This record gives sequence, structure tokens and C-alpha cells, in this order.
Amino acid sequence: MREPGKSPDIIQPFGLTRDYGLYWSGSLSVAVGLWVQRLIVAWLTWEITGSGFWLGLVATIDLMMSIFLGPIAGLLADRYDRKRMTCLCQSANIVIVLALAFLLSSGQLDQYDLLAFAMVNGVVSGIQQPIRMSLTATLVAKPQIPRAVTYMAINAHLARFVAPLIVGPVLAFGETLTAFFASAGLYGVMVVLLPFINVGDQSRPLKEWSGWSNEFATGFKFATGHPAVGPVIFAFLLLSVFGRPIFELLPGLADGLFSRGASGFSWIAAMVGAATVLACLWQSYRPHRHCSFASVMSAMLAFSIAAIALSAAPNFWIAVILATIAAFAATASTISGVSVIQTSVPDEIRGRVMGIYGTLYRAAPAIGAIAMGWASDFVGLRWPIAIGATVCLVWWFGVQIAKPRPEASTEGGD
Repeated sequence: MREPGKSPDIIQPFGLTRDYGLYWSGSLSVAVGLWVQRLIVAWLTWEITGSGFWLGLVATIDLMMSIFLGPIAGLLADRYDRKRMTCLCQSANIVIVLALAFLLSSGQLDQYDLLAFAMVNGVVSGIQQPIRMSLTATLVAKPQIPRAVTYMAINAHLARFVAPLIVGPVLAFGETLTAFFASAGLYGVMVVLLPFINVGDQSRPLKEWSGWSNEFATGFKFATGHPAVGPVIFAFLLLSVFGRPIFELLPGLADGLFSRGASGFSWIAAMVGAATVLACLWQSYRPHRHCSFASVMSAMLAFSIAAIALSAAPNFWIAVILATIAAFAATASTISGVSVIQTSVPDEIRGRVMGIYGTLYRAAPAIGAIAMGWASDFVGLRWPIAIGATVCLVWWFGVQIAKPRPEASTEGGD
């Protein structure tokens, strides 16, 4: 079997392999389908219950299932054929949305059905995440991994932009069923493309399995103890708990601090969204040698300074500019970190390490958002933002004093 990334058949817009181009296209379709499904489920939950509590409950159940299953899914990604498991996950997604469509058309859909389906969807999403991230790195040569990771990050942001463009007109014309069928079709694109994708990990040697707990411990030790991956994981954890949650406070920032209402929130949210896409594009054209622990920390420094300034912003438009800079830096730091991890981890434990990363990606910002939101009820919005950013800044200074040297992180992790 050819080595991934060595095929002369290149998808020129990516500068990567044909197989990666097909997989990227399927992943974009899946991401849009997932957001279409989420938006429609959220709308139906509101339409049926009229309750903010139920909206939060459905979203939380989906999220929590993904968090709990992340480490287990990482083990599955290392134990079984990732391509086949991807097909099974997308097939399960199709069954979920078609079942929802059936219940809706028969007039039997209620909030408890939506809650149950959110739980099932969370299970599928939790299993799928580390498998998706593991497959990405097996479709390209090692020097191409940072760019491949970045293009996958672009997928997520494009999907969040495209999905409302589909859902909005559909809801306006009262064709909710159409949205479910569209979501199923979008999931189906990946199922159709998978047989044409040559996956390098199909030939990876699976050593003798030493039991679930021992195998997970192996992945955990690598993720926390590797001289490149360990510091990146810890930096990502700090940024996720103390930094990224500030973007969940944007509605309060726009209206509570500056009295700009929904219009102000739309402005600041749009600029933050644009900044994340620009950060992805910027990262995609950087040489892979720049995806190092040093680049992770440089972006964290930029984020910390922008966020501290944001907490003291004197007017709305300065706050918009600073939030945009902070979003750009946070996204650049995250993408650099994932690139370091993906290029450092051996393929036989890739799923476990990415499962740990995925759990942190979902759980850490949720914990931080709850803590910051609670604190803001007592001390206002400015102090939680300032304190969170200061923690990141103190960590940056600590790293400079300690002067660790994991910059060779992109050269492998045997």
C-alpha cells in the first residue's frame, strides 16, 4: 500500500492528497448536516416547550454524552478500522434524523423524544470525534499534517455559517421535515465517498491488546508525559477553562455593558466568527515548522493581552476590535496545538490521545463558562474576563522563566 500523502494525484486547492480532498469534502458535508440537525432540534424544542430550561437540557445532554465517551472512543479508534467506524457513525446519524422526521410527520414528537435523541446523538458524536481526528493525519504525509488539521478546523466554522442559511428559509416556509431530509442527505455524502478513499491506517499494526484500562493508561501517560504533547495539552486546558469561555459572555458584553442589544451582539459575534476563519486560513499557509509549542504560547500571549484589554474596553467598538483579536489568537493557538499533537503522536495510540483532547475541548470551556457566568452575576462581566486572561498570561510568564524546549515537537513522538 502506498504511503499516505505520496500519491501524485493532488487536490490543488488544498495542496494535499486526493484522498484527503475527498475526506475533507465529506467532513464538511457531515459538519453542515450536524449543525442543521442541531438547529432544527433546538427550534423544535422551543416550539414544543417554550422553555429555556428544556433548550439548555437538550443541548447539555448531547454535550455530556460526548464528553464521557471521548476516552472510550479513543480506544475504539485505535482498536478497530477507523474507516469502517466512520461509515457506521454516519449511517447512525442518518437513522437518527430519519427517525426524528418520522415522529414529526406522525405528530408523535415531544420533548422527551428530543431529549432521548439528543442522548443518542451525543453517543454517536462522542465516538466519531477521535476517529475523525485520527483519520485526518493518516491521509497525508507528516509535513502536511498541520495544513490538514487547519483545513478541518475551517470545516467547523464554515458549517456554523452555512447551516443557518439552510435552516432559516426552511423554517420560514414551515418545511421542517425538509431540513431533516437535507441533514440525512448531507450525512450520506460521507458514506458515498468513503469507498473511494484509501486510508493509510488500514495497514497499521495492532499490537496485542492489554485490556481497556491499561491501553487507556498508555494513551494518558503519553498525552501528559511527552515533552512536546504534555505542555501543549496543559496550555490548551488553561486556555479552554480561562480563555475561550469569554466568547460565551458576548451577549452580556454587547448588551449588559454597552447597551447595544441584539444588533450589537450580532456585530461582535460576526466579527469573532470572521476572525476564527481568518486564523484558520492564516495557519494553513504557515510552514509546518512554525506549528510548535512556541507558536502555541505566542498566540496565547496575544490572546491574554487582547482579553485583558477587552475587560477594560471603554466603548463598544473598541470591545469589538479587541474581541476579534482575542478570537483570532485563541483559534491560532488551538490549531497550532492540535498540529503539534497530531505530528508527535504515534499512530497506534493516536485515537486515545485525540480522545483525551476531544474531551478537554468539550468539557473545559463548559466548566469555565459556568464559573465565569456565575461570577459575573456578583462582580459583573469585566472581572471574570480579566481574571481568566490574567491566568493565561501568568502561565505564559511561567513558561518563559522555566524555558522548556519542546519546539522539536513536530518531528515525531516515538
